[in-house]
Amino acid sequence: MNSRSAAVVSLALGMAASVATAGPTFVAFANDTMYRFSMNGPIESFQMSDSMMSLARRGDGALVGHSPRAAGEQLWQSYELVDPTGAAPSLSLLSDQITAPRPTLSFVGSQGYAVGNTDELFTVDSGTLADSGSVGHMGLPTDSNGSGYDQVNDVLYIINGQNDALYRVDYGSAAPTMVGSLGVDYLFGGAEFFGGTMYAFIQDTNLQRFVFGSVDTSTGAFTMLRDIAGYNVNDNVYAALAVVPAPASLGLIGVGGLALLRRRR
Repeated sequence: MNSRSAAVVSLALGMAASVATAGPTFVAFANDTMYRFSMNGPIESFQMSDSMMSLARRGDGALVGHSPRAAGEQLWQSYELVDPTGAAPSLSLLSDQITAPRPTLSFVGSQGYAVGNTDELFTVDSGTLADSGSVGHMGLPTDSNGSGYDQVNDVLYIINGQNDALYRVDYGSAAPTMVGSLGVDYLFGGAEFFGGTMYAFIQDTNLQRFVFGSVDTSTGAFTMLRDIAGYNVNDNVYAALAVVPAPASLGLIGVGGLALLRRRR
């Protein structure tokens, strides 16, 4: 192998290694401030045109969710988050005909599920996020906010802020099963299941901070991973969380480079 071939191999292996160690990007809202961060490194913040109280990654990769602000005449709004990892992320209106606040959103395949500001579980249209039907009442206290779907085990998880606990919810019947306490005083927050882990962005009222961490789906316990930001204790703060997977394109470049090298040998 000549020096040029060795350099190509080294570059390709380096690219593949960088993809293997790269993690996802997390996007969180606290009212109309968007925070963007990874497991380590800088925490970026952006002032947005509206607040978000739910956010989820749809099957096509788009980040979509609901606003807590009424659009007028008791109707609310839904948005797509455009360019979430770019220099100027923005919100693009999907609908201004949402009939009530929807503080959780998760997708089971192409079907969206949202909890209202009561304990009712709804199906929602994947394009507009407007209600398409009612699954039923879960029998939980009000203030469920934060949910995530485990695709491998086919489980929908919902966090209830009234009793600071994690639940498994049958999305066919709305029947809940309590997993356990988060172990923190959870007021508002958002959650997303990704890569085998339930992540949550939590307004911790004891710390008076927004913190990010993981939730043990066997016990319900929350483990803080990053301290993200403070908040004004006199304000009503709504929160949401979504995950942007690490791009796979570098891995393809690495594999392509190795394939090209093999053809030249």
